[in-house]
Amino acid sequence: FAYIVSRSFLSPFLVRHLLDTNGVHLIRELAVRECAKLPPTFYPNHKVNVTSEIRTLGLLHKEFLQTGIDMNIDKSTSTRTTISKNNTAIAAHASIRSGSYRTIMDYHNLYKTGKTLPSQVMEELIRGAEKMEHLHIFSSFRPEDIRKQAVESDQRWKQGSPLSVFDGVPVAIKDMTSVAGHRLCRGSMIAACVEAKEDDIPAKRLRKAGAIHVGMTVMTEGGVTPLGYSMHWDGPFNPYHADYYPGGSSSGSAVAVASGLVPMAIGFDGGGSIRVP
Repeated sequence: FAYIVSRSFLSPFLVRHLLDTNGVHLIRELAVRECAKLPPTFYPNHKVNVTSEIRTLGLLHKEFLQTGIDMNIDKSTSTRTTISKNNTAIAAHASIRSGSYRTIMDYHNLYKTGKTLPSQVMEELIRGAEKMEHLHIFSSFRPEDIRKQAVESDQRWKQGSPLSVFDGVPVAIKDMTSVAGHRLCRGSMIAACVEAKEDDIPAKRLRKAGAIHVGMTVMTEGGVTPLGYSMHWDGPFNPYHADYYPGGSSSGSAVAVASGLVPMAIGFDGGGSIRVP
């Protein structure tokens, strides 16, 4: 029965029937409606000291340090080295304190200097994501769409009119809410995925603020396990040690932030799905 439900050609129909029969649609009807009078609250990122992390864990690899911006660390100095002398997206970060995760304001302040543009930084992010494919972070990742959003952000920064502090900042979205153009699976197998036609509220607000949607992150099926592993996507895995799970169910979003690919990600929590990872 488990095979028929999860892997056969009948699975999408059986899953839908089981969801409807058990009244899952009634839970969705209880969702809180958007209230324009309550603006979202933004929490600052905690800057992690890499030296202390390495000393404590002994597992953190330099590849996981904000790969979306820079990947090489000059151990003889306190500044970051560049992969290429011509790579201004990385070189521009040499003045930022070594050994820390980048925050939203780090991106914003960098763009304000005019030394680099979102499109340059997003190229580094795309390369970083490719290097981390073994972590299985994303269920939908579209480099060309990232580049398109980045070019639009470039133009706003060149004109001196960014939409907000989020303009040009990459964000990952848990595969539980719609992002236009990306497939929505809600943790299920590919056969049960549908292409989203429009943004849901979180994605809509972030896009309106200029944030760059980099992809949909893997979650556990139905969000029902705290382990964070999805059999359908064979992951994701803990970036500090790939032999361990990251916790769930917002596992992919947690890994996207913990690996340094993005400074922020959307998750959903009903019983610990953000708090566990």
